[in-house]
Amino acid sequence: MSEGIVVRVVDVTERRALGWLVAVSAGLGTAAIMLHMWSPHAALGIARVWSFGIAAAVWAGGTLLQWRPRPWVTTAIIHDNTLHLGRRTVPLAQMTGVKVARGRRGFSVAIGERQRGGQFLEIEREPEAHRLVEQLGLTWPGTRACRFTMRGDLLRTTQQLVSAIGIVSALSYAIAIGALDGLDLKVLFGFPPLLAGILASVLFVAQPLMRSVVRIGQERPPAGPGAHSAVDDHLRLHQAAAVSADSAEASEAPTALHARILDQGQETTRSWLERLDTVGEGESRVAYRSDAPTAEELRQIAENEAAPAKARLGALRLLARRHGGVPEDLRARVTNDLGRRVRIVVEPNANFEAAADELEALGPAFRARLD
Repeated sequence: MSEGIVVRVVDVTERRALGWLVAVSAGLGTAAIMLHMWSPHAALGIARVWSFGIAAAVWAGGTLLQWRPRPWVTTAIIHDNTLHLGRRTVPLAQMTGVKVARGRRGFSVAIGERQRGGQFLEIEREPEAHRLVEQLGLTWPGTRACRFTMRGDLLRTTQQLVSAIGIVSALSYAIAIGALDGLDLKVLFGFPPLLAGILASVLFVAQPLMRSVVRIGQERPPAGPGAHSAVDDHLRLHQAAAVSADSAEASEAPTALHARILDQGQETTRSWLERLDTVGEGESRVAYRSDAPTAEELRQIAENEAAPAKARLGALRLLARRHGGVPEDLRARVTNDLGRRVRIVVEPNANFEAAADELEALGPAFRARLD
């Protein structure tokens, strides 16, 4: 079993089970009401047209119930030729490629998957990205090609539009016939929701059969101002900032030695926090006491966006504990980049265990290149 690497998983596959359940149930219910095989309106004390309109609206709306899961933090482990991402498992034989891109903060590892589509793994530090690629049995920065099988945006947009039309027309039918007594308009208002429900269902069923093949690093970024999902960000990143095999590692900090000292490395988060608090005190514990970074050097490290995230956080912790606190302007700038992590590391009298748990729950510090 390989040594675990903390990652944030961005899945490209949508959850569709709830949509299937609601759409099929409501579609069958609509048919049963039309054929006088089911009479829910009798139990509810409402007119049949209302039960038909509501059932048809739920039928069309059910096809909208599909979504990508929120990114989650877990530990990536390779065991028995399988990549384990928490409860998600990806057999190495099912992978269609691996690609690495450098984000504004951290690294994105694209892993194509034959059955499910694929996922992007957000990793904070380059050594960990190297280690993951090596554990997958590949050389840096991955394979020559990487393919994802994803939903077709045009088909999905068309299906959403048809579903919306189905909901509106079904409710319009119920209002026009049930509330306004427009019985002469029954056929005119009743046909559109049935047609929209059938078409939305067909498009819903057809989506897995009409998925697009995306070649990571070669695919054009999603068009339109609304394309701002995590998956879209990663696709753009892999086109704009893919790591090449001969690219040199970027310098991470202007004060490289001190940045390496403050970075977490292979330690546990608690051990890293405990070690930071010993920097500059006790020669027997820290051999480089006399070479401890000055307040100005710590500020340079914290301000440098190219420095490792943990090194910047370590610099803030030392400023807070050894140099009278963190200047508000500096704290605001780093918070804008690293979020709640800043509060956790500079909070006075913080419990090591609690602080480590909070930091680990946030996962890798990652930001795609959005400028």
